[in-house]
Amino acid sequence: MLLTASTPPAVWNSKEFTAWTTEDAQQILNHSPWVKEWRIPVSQRPGVVYVDGDPAVNPAAPPTAELGTSTATTDRNGQPPSARTPSLSSNPVGAPVNQSALRIIWASARPVRMALLKVRVGKNSPTPEELARIENHWTTYLIAVVGLPAPEGGSDPKALAPNASLAIPGKPSVVATESDYRRIGNDDVYFFRFLKTALPLTSPEGTVEFKVKMERMNITQKFDLTAMTYHGQLAL
Repeated sequence: MLLTASTPPAVWNSKEFTAWTTEDAQQILNHSPWVKEWRIPVSQRPGVVYVDGDPAVNPAAPPTAELGTSTATTDRNGQPPSARTPSLSSNPVGAPVNQSALRIIWASARPVRMALLKVRVGKNSPTPEELARIENHWTTYLIAVVGLPAPEGGSDPKALAPNASLAIPGKPSVVATESDYRRIGNDDVYFFRFLKTALPLTSPEGTVEFKVKMERMNITQKFDLTAMTYHGQLAL
């Protein structure tokens, strides 16, 4: 009798949220169809075009705060990005100096929001209010870019929106309606919102491409819609 190994089902489809562990949540935030990550040499940052890098193992913990909300882009204490001191672009103590990780996160996807909630509450149970926020319907797609330097002095992250777009093959691209920046833990995070009505994604087929131009950098990343499903439903 020939025995064949099978790939275990993805945790977001094989377990109910109430049974998730912190490790399960970390899997979603680091190794799932909603998160793309690759290593980039710091020396190549200026003028480089990043296209569809292969995900790399991320030794760092993901952000522990919410990656945006359906109605606001300030952090939980309500302080706007312009009122905070931007982080330094130097590497943390003990980190490699020749490369860094760049992550593109489809932050509005329900599994991602659920995973962030699980990381935040740990072994505690989420409150009814926190669970209700997860169930809220979002009218926008939210893309988070993690791993780029903080905004330079005097620059406005909200001005980046016209430089970001989403597109699917055969249709015109749509431009972001809003952009912002927040410092979350040790991460510099840029956010880009796109109206769902401008680019309806209702079928789990094909790919969707995210692009953003920031100063001298062009970043391009494709997401596989066939894999971005939660219990059989497209989750964006």
